[in-house]
Amino acid sequence: MKETKGQRRRVQQPLPESDEPFRYLLEHVGEAVFIYGRDGGFIDVNQRACDSLGYTREELLALSGQDIDVEWDAARVAEFHDQMVPGVAVTAEGTQRRKDGTTFPVEGRMALIELGGRQFVLALARDLSERKRAEDMLLQQARELAVVEERNRLAREIHDTLAQSLTGLYIQLEAAEELLDDDPATARAEIRSARTLTRDSLEEARRSVWDLQPLALSAGALAEAIKRELTRTEEQGIRTSVEVEGEASESIDRRSELTVLRIVQEALSNVRQHSKANSVAVGVAYTPSTMQVSVSDDGVGFEPSSAHGILSVTGGGFGLTSMQERARLAGGQIKVRSAPGMGTQIELEIPYQPPAQEAQPLTGVSTTTRPQPSEAAAIRVLVVDDHEVARQGIRNIVEQANDLTVVGEAGDGEAAIERIRTLSPDVVLMDVRMPKLDGVGTLRRLRELGIDAPVILLSVYVEDEHIFEGLKAGARGYLTKDVSRGDLTQAIRTVHEGGSLLQPVIASRLIRRLDTDQATDLTDREKDVLQLLASGARDKEIANQLFLSVNTVRFHITNIFQKLGVGSRTEAARVANERGLLTR
Repeated sequence: MKETKGQRRRVQQPLPESDEPFRYLLEHVGEAVFIYGRDGGFIDVNQRACDSLGYTREELLALSGQDIDVEWDAARVAEFHDQMVPGVAVTAEGTQRRKDGTTFPVEGRMALIELGGRQFVLALARDLSERKRAEDMLLQQARELAVVEERNRLAREIHDTLAQSLTGLYIQLEAAEELLDDDPATARAEIRSARTLTRDSLEEARRSVWDLQPLALSAGALAEAIKRELTRTEEQGIRTSVEVEGEASESIDRRSELTVLRIVQEALSNVRQHSKANSVAVGVAYTPSTMQVSVSDDGVGFEPSSAHGILSVTGGGFGLTSMQERARLAGGQIKVRSAPGMGTQIELEIPYQPPAQEAQPLTGVSTTTRPQPSEAAAIRVLVVDDHEVARQGIRNIVEQANDLTVVGEAGDGEAAIERIRTLSPDVVLMDVRMPKLDGVGTLRRLRELGIDAPVILLSVYVEDEHIFEGLKAGARGYLTKDVSRGDLTQAIRTVHEGGSLLQPVIASRLIRRLDTDQATDLTDREKDVLQLLASGARDKEIANQLFLSVNTVRFHITNIFQKLGVGSRTEAARVANERGLLTR
């Protein structure tokens, strides 16, 4: 006859009376305690164990580890019991089942003990539910942060490619339309230039898409991808050759191969567009730990710039900053050797595995693409923008006016300051969003240095904060990049004559911003909610921390959005940070 659990428990010998002090100690331990024999049957438990599982002490003593342990394996437990060494604790995680059938994670610490000449297993079980919930919350926050970072990266990609390219194309086509009747030849030249910009912009869009998904490069396919790029170069009448030494290692990270391909693409694009080369040669060598690549052409070359430690492009070649930054981020290095009339050689070395952390990017390249004007009366303009397409479009518009000329270009704020110091332009056209030092930051730095340069800020987007901060920093004008050719040239003349200029759309946004500032008197409770909102907390989390209902939190958030003039949590956090509304 098979015995029941109750019958089995009745034959178990209880702890001897002499061990009552031990039992007293168990009741004062802050964790659930189980004492069981080799068969898993409970000899004793403390009250915390009963409370955690929902049993009375009598009910629990009639059970065994198999009844509460979801992963219980009798054979494994017996083997584990035999292998245990007295005095040595073992820790493991598991899952326990309550009386009502629900389960929860636990961390168990087990040790073999002797009581009354008998051996038992003493197990302390710590409920991990709160820790698991905290870990899940952190994981969820990490996922949300990753989504936000990806959205920000996509926004930068769109800004740096599609938005800037479309802006440049708009400028080119508008200029062609204005010239179509009076100067058809120049209009056709503008259309040809727009076609070139379109092709280059399409290439940029393709590269952006490639960056958003894994590059389909199997081991050894890098050389084939480079050959395809050389085919495009040959289509423009430039002789090409490629030489590969060694074999690709299986340890190559595909991101490193992507970096090499992007740099080669940029180098060959410069060869096609600016070098006026007859031939170009590409070499690829695989060493035990790095990929070494060289791109050499017999084109017009560059003028070295000792002031910046890297080459300053005089023949119209761009993209050096991009190549330098890509190499740095991949943990590699790049050298550019050139001289006027002697061609250009780019030497690249990239490790198979990129570094765990990103390296700091290079200082931007400053360029002068045209000689200074011969006419003393011409207004001398410096164009500052991190996007080549935008610089080229703005330069074309400026130089179509008889009284304006471009004396130089810069790709970021730091380079712009150096160009302003050396060239002393009459007017500076400066992009708001740039790497390393943006337009507003550049204005502030100029003021700190005591340099009074008339600056007109340009932006693809009309953002209140940038308008307000830019004007506070000393900008003499603020225009969107889709400004008409006539309005842009007139703005340059107005600022040169000592005036200031805002587009109507900019002025109206500024007026609304001033009205909004007057209504940005947040209550103390709204500031508390805003602080938590900016940290990434959700409505329920904010409610729990501030002891409010979720509906009340949502009411405060609606008021915050209205007072800040925003429509999303991300925008609210950004505006609050920019206006200094968040405590540090």
